[in-house]
Amino acid sequence: MNYKKGLLIRIVLLLIIPYGLFKIIIYPITKYLVYYINLPFFDISLNGSQFMIEGFTLDFITACAAITAYYLLFLLLITTKNIKLIKFVKIFFLGSLIILLANISRIEILFYLLTNYGINTFDKVHVLFWDVLSTIIVAGTWIFLVYHFKIKNVPVYSDIKTLIKEINDTKRN
Repeated sequence: MNYKKGLLIRIVLLLIIPYGLFKIIIYPITKYLVYYINLPFFDISLNGSQFMIEGFTLDFITACAAITAYYLLFLLLITTKNIKLIKFVKIFFLGSLIILLANISRIEILFYLLTNYGINTFDKVHVLFWDVLSTIIVAGTWIFLVYHFKIKNVPVYSDIKTLIKEINDTKRN
């Protein structure tokens, strides 16, 4: 497929695949995985989007499912030049698995802290995870994927560089 056609397809996909689609898929997967993983270990119940665990009630909002991390991974991939479809799918699924496992681990740590050390410790560590570690995990995941799959292009920049070169080549002719 020629470059311009591939770029057009990527732009269309970028425009038609909304954040909400990730929310519809990832939120319930994460919520139910957390529930079923914890069922044997805690007195836990799930009522809509609330976990009742050992006498505490926690709202499980979309941010808890790290949906933005998955969407950012998608945006980085879709805006990176010359990633073939099969490689795109492999990278996205591996990256998503890493994000899912990191997020489930984060939630497990928070549940442990809540049930063993109380709400104050839970809140402090939750803020630390939210402010610092989530960014490090997403950035680290992207760096790992770039290295592992030998991605040579930079999202957005490589396309702009190619388009400028093509415009300059056209002007010369």
